[in-house]
Amino acid sequence: MKPLPLEAAQDCGPVSVLLVDDEESLVRQMKFILDDEGVSSVGVGTGREALDLLESTSFAVAVFDVNLPDMDGISLLERWLERQPDVSVLMVTGQATLESAVKAMGLGASGFLPKPLDTELFAAEVREAIARHRLKVRNRALITELENENTRFKAVCHCMADGLITVGREGRIQTFNRRVAEIMGLSQDLAVTLHIREVLVMPEVDLTALMSACRDGKKPIRLRDRILKTKTSGDVPVDIGLAPIAGAAGEDLGWVFSIREIHDEKELQAQLAITSRMAAIGTLAAGVAHEINNPLQIIQYSSVLWDSVSADNPVAKQSYDKIQRAISRCTTIVRSLSRTAAPAAATPGPVEIRAAVTHSLNLIEHQLPWEKIRLKVSHAPNLPPVMAHGNEVQQILLNLLSNARDAMPDGGELSIRTEIRGDCVAIDVTDTGMGIPPENLDRIFDSFFTTKHPGKGMGLGLYIAYNLAKKHGGEIQVKSQVGVGTTMTLRFPVLLEGHVPERIVDEPVAPRAGLRILIADDEKDLVELLTGSFKARGHDVTSVLTGEDAVKMVQRTPSGFDLIMLDLAMPGIGGWEAMARIRVFDPGVPIVVVTGWLDAEPPEPPSSDRDGPLRILTKPVRMEAILKILSEFPPRSRS
Repeated sequence: MKPLPLEAAQDCGPVSVLLVDDEESLVRQMKFILDDEGVSSVGVGTGREALDLLESTSFAVAVFDVNLPDMDGISLLERWLERQPDVSVLMVTGQATLESAVKAMGLGASGFLPKPLDTELFAAEVREAIARHRLKVRNRALITELENENTRFKAVCHCMADGLITVGREGRIQTFNRRVAEIMGLSQDLAVTLHIREVLVMPEVDLTALMSACRDGKKPIRLRDRILKTKTSGDVPVDIGLAPIAGAAGEDLGWVFSIREIHDEKELQAQLAITSRMAAIGTLAAGVAHEINNPLQIIQYSSVLWDSVSADNPVAKQSYDKIQRAISRCTTIVRSLSRTAAPAAATPGPVEIRAAVTHSLNLIEHQLPWEKIRLKVSHAPNLPPVMAHGNEVQQILLNLLSNARDAMPDGGELSIRTEIRGDCVAIDVTDTGMGIPPENLDRIFDSFFTTKHPGKGMGLGLYIAYNLAKKHGGEIQVKSQVGVGTTMTLRFPVLLEGHVPERIVDEPVAPRAGLRILIADDEKDLVELLTGSFKARGHDVTSVLTGEDAVKMVQRTPSGFDLIMLDLAMPGIGGWEAMARIRVFDPGVPIVVVTGWLDAEPPEPPSSDRDGPLRILTKPVRMEAILKILSEFPPRSRS
């Protein structure tokens, strides 16, 4: 007798056979055959004994007599397979009818064995039954593994940030993940009846041709930055991926589409572009400030001399006042531009809203008369400050003012009103322009939403203003009527008491004469004017054109000067380096750094307590400010 073929499923472990027959001699015969083959077996004589084993023992093969004393074998077969479906059951009978055989096979029996038992036939049937059992176990394990893998795959697909759609060869949707449902508002029941062309609606994209090209080329295709038309989300910017699906033999099974929403990416790109432009504007503004402020300083000093010699001439005095106003206007425009373009400070500080409105208006006010727009400004008295980044507040205001100006292509009135409302400072920006249609009011702060003609705007101005306002704990509200105009109300929380913006209060200048002053500036005309003005006021002035010469002068005569004025940007060594070298020879000398650059800061704190005072002035400097500083420092004792 050949051994049982255990190689059919070696990973299923050892097997055992249940023998159920009321003929003890037959049970002993079957056990002998199985023992000879090394297969364990358990024999019982009744159906009840077999059912008792059902709860505690698993068998690979069961051999049931059709006619048992307490129940028929067909009923035992049915109850057994309900609890242990992987068992292979052989029916044994000496009185079987064709009807009972068909019934048993229909219920899951693997075979029928006639009595008296044929040893070879029994062995062969058991071998096949064991192989079937092991095949069932292995198949069930594979099915479970496939089900688990399918569950994991579906879970992964539903967790993906991108949408995923599978499409059959006829172009109809088969499956899609949760992200697709979110983007497009699809339900599972509806979507599986649709053709992919009904779902992926993109202007200027021939989806049929695209799918054919993907299938024929047998490689993925990607479409970047397209607009997907959806019923629930409107126009959605997306990247679309498309790849063919092939079977194991290479046959065409359909396509898989990936959908990536790029709304946030486009916003980030736009923000980066704006940041880059603002940085470039900031660099340009700083350069403009430096290059313009030097000539303005010369004009400033020249006009002061003119004022001193024409004080009794009304016409000359009137001209002098005009020059001062022009200088002030140029200075204000340059500084406002620089503040708006400058990067935000690390931490916010107190901001005067009235001053922020003024600085923002400086950048567009001169354009308004040419566009037939009247300007009306109304400030409530004693407005409290707000805690914010000053340049970002100006950016918000500039966006609102520019938006209001653009809303009046045929002219009108632009009004700004500031007042306290509750615990907030409110700024109303009102135009008498076209107004905003009601259907657009909920979208005006969305990124990339614009009603302007192509090339006239990206739709980011109000979006940025709105988010900057939220960043500072504020808000922007809108009221609009088509054909009448629009009011944008910007609100900021009032700054708590104890945080007061620094104010510069002009004080009378106490005249002081007889100071020994060293001036170092590469602007020769400026040096000559300043030297003449100081000498006219009784000071002893030495002037040089480079930082190196200033250091040499101090090295030759330590403690020889009461005050040193240094330009920040000079050829060779600049003002900061010249100051550091001067401190080596004369640590206590007061130093005034004058610069055409805005927001100049010393590179490092004083190196010792002996270091003298430091003042920083931004060109153009009014003579009154310089004289005020001169009044602060008395002549030093001469060693």
